[in-house]
Amino acid sequence: MLKSAVKRKLIVFVCKGNIHRSAIAEQILKKLFKEKGLNNKFDVISRGVQGSAGTRPTMHKNITKYEEWEISKPSLEELNIDITKHKARPITKYVANKADVIIAFDKVILENHEVALIKQFPEFCNKIHLLSELEGKIEDIPDCKGIEDPEFHRVVTKRIHYILNNHWKELIEWIG
Repeated sequence: MLKSAVKRKLIVFVCKGNIHRSAIAEQILKKLFKEKGLNNKFDVISRGVQGSAGTRPTMHKNITKYEEWEISKPSLEELNIDITKHKARPITKYVANKADVIIAFDKVILENHEVALIKQFPEFCNKIHLLSELEGKIEDIPDCKGIEDPEFHRVVTKRIHYILNNHWKELIEWIG
């Protein structure tokens, strides 16, 4: 008798446009799981609320086409994070349904945006969290869009990196 294949768990990071914060988190967690030998148990993807539920998608599919790229680039390189090949994609009901956990970066994406996760997918509230909850906090990881301060970008990137590298076990516990 053949053993049934173990279902890989799906972790989905969601920010506004899926060009910066969620793409960064996706790359960090994929790299971390590979180092820990867990990459065969988890699929890690990222999405944005922009472009979902009939809203207008991001203007560009990649951060390298935005002026924020030159500001974010040094902090990403410092942490060896490469999001240059990432393509922005909106969250769909199909992805939300398949996800074992959905992680938002701020309360706007979680509940306040016109197509916020909880508004679009109320039936999945039990698996939608803020990233900061991994630390036992309810805090936003701010959006860098329109911010021209390289230190601000560095702080955001390092915060995402810190949370995931120090609380990945808690994330696995959320999945059960």
